Amino acid sequence: MLIPSVIEILLMLLLLVLAIPVVMLFLEIGIAVLFGGRANHGVSGEFARARIAVLVPAHNEGQGILPTLKDLLGQLEPSDRCLVVADNCDDDTAELARVAGAEVIERHDLERRGKGFALDFGIKHLRADPPNVVIMVDADCRVPDGTVLGLTHCVQQSRRPCQARSIHDPPSEPLVRHRIAAFAYIVKTYVRPLGLKLMGGPCGLMGTGMAFPWALIGQRNLATGHIAEDALIGLQLAAEGHGALFCPQVHVRSTFPTADASMDSQSKRWEHGSLQVLRHIVPGLLGKSIRSLDWRLMLLALDATVPPLTALILVIGACCAVTTIPAMLGSWNLLLGSFSLLTVLVISLGIAWSCYGRDTLHVGDIMKLPFYVVRKLPIYFGLLRGRASSWTRADRD
Repeated sequence: MLIPSVIEILLMLLLLVLAIPVVMLFLEIGIAVLFGGRANHGVSGEFARARIAVLVPAHNEGQGILPTLKDLLGQLEPSDRCLVVADNCDDDTAELARVAGAEVIERHDLERRGKGFALDFGIKHLRADPPNVVIMVDADCRVPDGTVLGLTHCVQQSRRPCQARSIHDPPSEPLVRHRIAAFAYIVKTYVRPLGLKLMGGPCGLMGTGMAFPWALIGQRNLATGHIAEDALIGLQLAAEGHGALFCPQVHVRSTFPTADASMDSQSKRWEHGSLQVLRHIVPGLLGKSIRSLDWRLMLLALDATVPPLTALILVIGACCAVTTIPAMLGSWNLLLGSFSLLTVLVISLGIAWSCYGRDTLHVGDIMKLPFYVVRKLPIYFGLLRGRASSWTRADRD
């Protein structure tokens, strides 16, 4: 009887751990839905416009960088800079960016590959003539008018890092998996940060549409090689008392990859990166927030405990299956706990879909969600063999 007792204890501990991200997700979505209309999205006060540098890391983006640069250059003043870091490119990215009017530097280092190395190379280049504000934008994003100015004013007003809303649209002829991924991205990059903002917490950084005071980013080492360099930077800054401010009044847009291989590769990088942060960074961050009694940092740390939704669904689903065994032997507590977590998760996502996802995810698509989740299994098995690390261009419309 000892082994079943130990197994039951371990399962109970697992359910308690899983309850943290499930409850946090429920709170973020619920608060965003109930009070999202009351959020202060604007910038108040008059500001003398800061000198801006927009940093655009680019790896083989010759096919798509011109629309991005057109968006950006049209929003800059003569004293501003648009710096493109052509990182390990073997196409015409650098040439096209120069012709478009951007400042271009090229980096060639096949041993140290990754977006973090490109960003660090760009920051070091800016140190010779530093701006007041640095904005980081991916080379495949569209940047609507007002985004650069809006982010700059947010940084000037708050003196904190600021994050624009990052929108990922399905391709022009989306498949079910594109629509499901787009809905999950809405939850991750809009609903949850909005709920966190309304609770008074900072938000995580999202890789593009990020703005920083030069004083916070100018001397920082970004060449970590971490697959989720954006999340890592945001959590480090928050731990130092400089949590990022979510600015949903401005946004950047991009499109999910069209090719299966590109979408799987992108998903692998995102999800492996999130799980690496959850495993290696979040426990220390939670500990620091408790020791320092910093409730804002604790909110961000609890938000970071929420893994990719497919991973959360898979783990809780597996718990429901495993806990049927002790239930058949007369012990129903574990099964009740598992299904309670699954119920709260389903209700949370249902509320988010009802309020924010109807135009993205069709009712019929929801019935195909289990197939989408199962399709992600190789990504998580791949994590056991080693994390994704390469920086490759995703094929888009």
